[in-house]
Amino acid sequence: MDKNLIEMASTTRFISLWFQWHELYQTELSNRNQTGFGYQEGAFFSGGAGNGQHHMNWLEFHESLAMNGIPYVSIHALFGYSQYNSCKLYIDSGGRNFTFP
Repeated sequence: MDKNLIEMASTTRFISLWFQWHELYQTELSNRNQTGFGYQEGAFFSGGAGNGQHHMNWLEFHESLAMNGIPYVSIHALFGYSQYNSCKLYIDSGGRNFTFP
């Protein structure tokens, strides 16, 4: 992974934008499906975040960054940025462009 991106993902701005996108995404999921959603380890779940559920790419992604000392919240932000085009667009646009995947 690009070292500059890893450094950027440790900033408050990057994490804040990821969190805002995350909230918008979950709200949109809930509104469309009239049900609550949960998030755990890189994935969204319609029944809430149950034990043992994670995005299929999460474990490898998390372990590769965690062993290099990347902060946990930065790993989540980087995962969202790398896995969801909507998240990348939102962060790259400084929070101006939100699209639902």
